[in-house]
Amino acid sequence: MHGPALIAAALPVGALRPGAHEGIGFEGYVLRTRETILINENMVEASKKYGSYTIPGTSPSKSVLFVPLIVGDQSRGLINLIDTKRE
Repeated sequence: MHGPALIAAALPVGALRPGAHEGIGFEGYVLRTRETILINENMVEASKKYGSYTIPGTSPSKSVLFVPLIVGDQSRGLINLIDTKRE
């Protein structure tokens, strides 16, 4: 495979990493505020700001996009795009 790798996932609320339900990390912020997050530089600083972390055994992200899935007035999940190669 050539070119940038992209991992895409649409996650229901129950499938998110621990802490997302309490508003922790990128996922928690998106679910709580229903705002989109795009980070394509300074990932370490952004991770600290949002209280996010890399899951052990996975590659750290260089850039991310989190988009809430909203039904009515509730966040029901999110779409997450990750690039582990480029900012």
